[in-house]
Amino acid sequence: FDFGNGVVNMHFTHGGPNQQFYFDSETTMSGFSKIKVKSEGSEQCLDWSNPSNPSDGKLYLWSCHGGDNQLWRFTGGSGLGADGAASLKVKSNPNLCLDYKLDGSSELYLHPCHGGPNQLFYFG
Repeated sequence: FDFGNGVVNMHFTHGGPNQQFYFDSETTMSGFSKIKVKSEGSEQCLDWSNPSNPSDGKLYLWSCHGGDNQLWRFTGGSGLGADGAASLKVKSNPNLCLDYKLDGSSELYLHPCHGGPNQLFYFG
């Protein structure tokens, strides 16, 4: 997470506050949960910036509003620890999964689900 522009990227682990993600206790009836990040005392949610345009899969941290573009769930695993790695789907379009670009950039974005290793994530 970049404090300057709110964009969510991959980075080597350093344990800083911009790498502290957690699921909060709000879970909807459909099993989707908010993902929030604690960063220096403020809380923001993982947000898909443009659900009306599926080709724009950019992710940001944004003020929590509880919309379907901020509700997420793990599928195919628990999401806890490396053995529980799973795909992370957004409620507003559950055919899209969190994805890590393998082009040398550090960008995280939404992409049609394919179950590849660049779409498997976990909290550990």
